[in-house]
Amino acid sequence: MNETKIISTKKIIETVAGFYNVSVKDIRSRCRKKELVKARHIIMYFLREDLRNSYPEIGRRIGNRDHTTAIYAYAKIKSDLQKKEALQREIESLRAMFRGQELRILRKPEKIVKEKTITVELQWKGMLQRLRAASPSFIMLEREKSMLEEWRLGKTLAHIAKEWKLTRERIRQIITIGILREIAEKIDQGFEIDIEEVLKQEKKRHGTLRDQRVKKIKAETGNKKATKLEKPKRWSRYYIQCKQCGTTILPHFKYGLCERCSGVFRGKRREKIISRVDGKCEMCGKDRFSVFREMGRDFYITRLNPKESSSLKYMILCRKCFLKLTGKKMAVASRRKKNSRNIPEN
Repeated sequence: MNETKIISTKKIIETVAGFYNVSVKDIRSRCRKKELVKARHIIMYFLREDLRNSYPEIGRRIGNRDHTTAIYAYAKIKSDLQKKEALQREIESLRAMFRGQELRILRKPEKIVKEKTITVELQWKGMLQRLRAASPSFIMLEREKSMLEEWRLGKTLAHIAKEWKLTRERIRQIITIGILREIAEKIDQGFEIDIEEVLKQEKKRHGTLRDQRVKKIKAETGNKKATKLEKPKRWSRYYIQCKQCGTTILPHFKYGLCERCSGVFRGKRREKIISRVDGKCEMCGKDRFSVFREMGRDFYITRLNPKESSSLKYMILCRKCFLKLTGKKMAVASRRKKNSRNIPEN
């Protein structure tokens, strides 16, 4: 008597995610990239078509989405299957992968470990299946070939991207596709290849050649301290140091001034300054929570004498005290009064 085989929701999500080379976390996220949206729609289609799950349940499993999203996804994939042959081939490939990877749901630790190890293999197999569907002959383009040769000579992704005027991520994708095409040709010739191991060896070989290239350039230029093939880092894009105090340690804020000289602080520095006054306004004494609740924003850090470079004293003020001290409230009121005078009477 044959044992009944069961395909789980988790297995469908992992298999489709691996096929389209995306992570399960991204599938459940709110990101709306084209490849993620397509993978989500196909998962929803399988959950409805094969497992007969309800639309609210499908939406809940794919990142707590509304049931109307699941209805739209199912209808869209069903409609596209009648028009697009490429999508039909992808659905057939996925169904074949389901048949090959169907497992009974068991509560044993060894089964859980095996399921986790399958996901990486499925990603690369999914990539090969998509390449096969797109171009069955696996002919490598001249651009792919030249980029792959440059990368194998030890050039970094940044250098290749600058030469071809593309992003580093795009160069990485093209190089990966080129390597996968070579692997697919070997598989078609009858060789058994561990895709993950081949990619790991390629990466290791590239790292060795890159380090040799760096050492060679360092020897030619006489720069013993340089470790990367990059321009020296500057304090900012336009300024080497702060125009007022000359520091390069504090981050640049604007107009050639650091955060301290401009009076604007962020992150840990801001929290450190506010903690010096126990998180209270120095004029009215209100705590931080009360200021947030009443005025809808955090404390101001105000420099007392901004024109005097020698003085670097600051006050922690709530919005009300800040406007009162600086006179900005009066300026706003006078501007409103001036504008009201220019309004013609009916």
